[in-house]
Amino acid sequence: RNWAFESRRQFSSEQPSQSAREMEMLTQGGVEKLRSETAGVVVQVVKISSAGSRYRARLSDGTRWVEAMFASQLSGYFTREDEPIVENSIVRVVRSQTMAKDGSEKVIVSEAEVIESAYGSAIGGGRAAPRTPHGGKGESGESTTPSTCGVASRGEEAAPKTPRSGGAIRYARADKLPSAVPVARLNPYSNRWTIKARLTHKGEVVEYSNQRGTGTLLKVTFEDAAGDDVEAVMFKEAVTKWGPELEEGGVYFVSGGRLKAADRRYSKTKCQYEITLNVDARIERALEDDDLVRREAPATAT
Repeated sequence: RNWAFESRRQFSSEQPSQSAREMEMLTQGGVEKLRSETAGVVVQVVKISSAGSRYRARLSDGTRWVEAMFASQLSGYFTREDEPIVENSIVRVVRSQTMAKDGSEKVIVSEAEVIESAYGSAIGGGRAAPRTPHGGKGESGESTTPSTCGVASRGEEAAPKTPRSGGAIRYARADKLPSAVPVARLNPYSNRWTIKARLTHKGEVVEYSNQRGTGTLLKVTFEDAAGDDVEAVMFKEAVTKWGPELEEGGVYFVSGGRLKAADRRYSKTKCQYEITLNVDARIERALEDDDLVRREAPATAT
């Protein structure tokens, strides 16, 4: 009996195939985990296309794939020279959100890490993940309901959702977009207002000390589609909550702030008022297909 041959055959049969080893690189059931907004999912990026200055792709776990849009702040990942995201790259999705619109679902990726940029080929086969009803459940049994950003429809409460760390600002719901007013129409006699505007300037966090104590302060400038801008200021806990997530160039729905007359000695904005944002304000990011988001951000002076 050829024991050497038998040993080699047994050893070979116990080794995982190349395709099995490749599948182990990706998160098992990764697409369903993305749809339920699980952090840290490892997937492969395939079928990349550009949408203006942003990028779309399919994210695959080797078995299924889902359409995805990368947030504008990640566009540089696709064009940089060092470890760019290219066809078949392996990435870890650190933060994402599922968006339902017109009967389809899309994953919005707002933070990602490149694990392997130039992976040679597509892993597995993969097919589109089945659509689930709005507010329904995926195959994993986990809810795929998009974030409501704490907005409840009239007569009902929004389902409670535990926010992820660093997830204070969520995408606005496609089916419940806030009705925005122009910056030029803001006035302190109305506290029921929402503006949709691009963040054109984000200052540095400043520490202060006065008779009432110490704290931090952050000023930002928002500009709407008409070109009218307004300054917003936040203090202490609001700086901690909103500051890390507000990004220059991002488009936001902002409401729940307090309006007061701007100090014209320091404020150079067109609006005669300024907004004070506290932790109870509401800030939602505009969807990636919003007209103002699609519009190229104006170049900032250096």
